[in-house]
Amino acid sequence: MKTSKSYMIGDGLTDIKAGQMVGCRTILIGTLKCDLCRVMETMVVKPDIITHSLFAASKIIEKEQAEDTIEIKVIEEEVKEELV
Repeated sequence: MKTSKSYMIGDGLTDIKAGQMVGCRTILIGTLKCDLCRVMETMVVKPDIITHSLFAASKIIEKEQAEDTIEIKVIEEEVKEELV
């Protein structure tokens, strides 16, 4: 499994820290509150994305994966042009 292309979604900082430790993109389900900001700063843990629901997280992942696919196609086309 390519962890750099995987996501860890969780509702706690331990979930985010676990995802970061293995190289995953991380999504925190919840809202950013001042007390949570202080805890994240103390623990040196910051999710890549914060969203309000698992559904919203799934939409973000779909969008990012679609963008990755577009980037790969562009690179493939550039390589083909260089070979011609």
